[in-house]
Amino acid sequence: MGGKDYYAILGVSREASQDELKKAYRKMAIRWHPDKNPDNLEEANEKFKDISEAYEVLSDTQKREAYDRYGSDGPQMQAGGGPGGFGAQHIDPNDLFRAFFGGANMDDIFGGRVGGGMGGPTGGGVHFTSFGPGGMTFQFGGPGMGGFGGPGFGRPPQQPSEVPIDVSLEEIYQGSNRQETINGHTANIQIPKGCHDGKKISFASTTSSANAVSYLVIREKPHDTFERSGEADLVTFAVLSLMEWLITGRAGYKIRCLDGREIAVKAPTVWEGTIRIRGKGMPVESVPGEYGDLYVRSSPVSQETWDQLKQLFRMVGGLFLLLLVMSNPSWLFLILMLRPLLGQ
Repeated sequence: MGGKDYYAILGVSREASQDELKKAYRKMAIRWHPDKNPDNLEEANEKFKDISEAYEVLSDTQKREAYDRYGSDGPQMQAGGGPGGFGAQHIDPNDLFRAFFGGANMDDIFGGRVGGGMGGPTGGGVHFTSFGPGGMTFQFGGPGMGGFGGPGFGRPPQQPSEVPIDVSLEEIYQGSNRQETINGHTANIQIPKGCHDGKKISFASTTSSANAVSYLVIREKPHDTFERSGEADLVTFAVLSLMEWLITGRAGYKIRCLDGREIAVKAPTVWEGTIRIRGKGMPVESVPGEYGDLYVRSSPVSQETWDQLKQLFRMVGGLFLLLLVMSNPSWLFLILMLRPLLGQ
């Protein structure tokens, strides 16, 4: 018996049950999925393909019997197959993966939050078999699950999938090119200037004969300095230090913008206020070259500053009372009498 050792590929014994095959496929397919191995894509693609092929054959009772007798290179396992053969045409590895996990989100699959598994103890699995010129049957999970025949019929059309990608505010501000791997295919994706959270970018996969369209969904990452407001405005908050609040009525701020440049801002410190800086917001996606505004909101005293002030007042008050008692000890009696009223 020659060819590939499907049992070794999945890491199971030759007596493995259907449940053991499912568990093995789930583990190995996740481990070697191309999206999890961007730095080792060539090897991952090859192993992912072998894992898919192994599970496809071993999860089907008739194919498994033929494989056990003749091996993967046997005449019964080849296209056409001859009398009594299967003429196996292997399903696309990504189709099998999506079907196995029910089309779940890749983050959930890789994070272990999705189970997955299909097929049964009698003839389960996923496979194509040919009969007659150009005809095929397509079967999921067991006998009688559905068959189609006819000239040129292949696998069923794939459903569009959505792949979320995390994008920084700087990338959205400047517009950027991203390299993303989808269905085992790596491509350059353009992040539009000024796009918003939830925007979908279409991506035509070239790894499947069905050419299903996937969508990259923008997930905007929170920023340490800026918040978005409306179509293209930015908001930032100026928090004052204790010394700034005590010494001056106005303070100068330097704000590093998303393009890397710094701008100086004079903001009030003794009252709350908002300063508008035109043209320093986000790009307007629908109007190239146009930008929103930047709003600087200042607060005279932060909670941290109030806490510092309270501590300072206690220290000053304590020092004053100490000096008062030292200059006139009779004040000590009065302070002790007033203590219950002062809540001390």
